[in-house]
Amino acid sequence: MKTRLRARTSRTVRLHPRTRRRIENLRLQGIACALAELARAHMEPDLAHMVLDSLGISVSDLKAAGAEPHDLEPLQK
Repeated sequence: MKTRLRARTSRTVRLHPRTRRRIENLRLQGIACALAELARAHMEPDLAHMVLDSLGISVSDLKAAGAEPHDLEPLQK
């Protein structure tokens, strides 16, 4: 007897608007942290700005999401 593997269907989970906003803010804070690391430790501030621009995110978006000032400092032009 053959066992068939069934593909899992992706389910859409409805989140409360506050939960969704919190997740979005945490995502933006992580992006700010990663780009600040790129700009500082790897000495690639231009690349960090290019990534930020390609994502369509501004420094003010990161600030509004609650990113740390320490992370925002190298991203400000």
